[in-house]
Amino acid sequence: MLTYLREKKSLTAKQVATKINEAPAKVNYHLKKLVEFGALELHKTESINGIIAKYYKSAYESIMFKGGELSNEVYLSQSSLLEEIYDRVSSEFRDDLRTHLNMVANSEGSVQRQIASQRHIMYMTKEEQEEFINTVESMMKQYTAVDETKEVFSLLHAMARIK
Repeated sequence: MLTYLREKKSLTAKQVATKINEAPAKVNYHLKKLVEFGALELHKTESINGIIAKYYKSAYESIMFKGGELSNEVYLSQSSLLEEIYDRVSSEFRDDLRTHLNMVANSEGSVQRQIASQRHIMYMTKEEQEEFINTVESMMKQYTAVDETKEVFSLLHAMARIK
């Protein structure tokens, strides 16, 4: 279901139900839960033959759950959502990487030829992890405002406790 709602256009419960071959009532129930959860948002409403059609779309390019906010049951039930979001953003990053490589191939040396890829196993307390996340988020916000005078870069980051 989330695969279809990641499309650029918003969809109704009926449209999603048709695409995934499920009952519209069942899809509508899950859409409402995803809106409550914050993963989807109501994008627009439209009157079609006297019936109000609600169009939903993905609320975020990324998502982060903080431990104390959700029960284990709810957190684990959302794992497919997390995996789908990660798959989407990593696919988009892969597209960005291909774009970079094409720019380099067609630039005759005028494009910066540098790619950074890192994976680290990190050891930190819960407090240090919070501080780290806040620092990274703060740093990223400094560079997300559109500025046509600057070069544009793509960044993918993810963090999960593994032990």
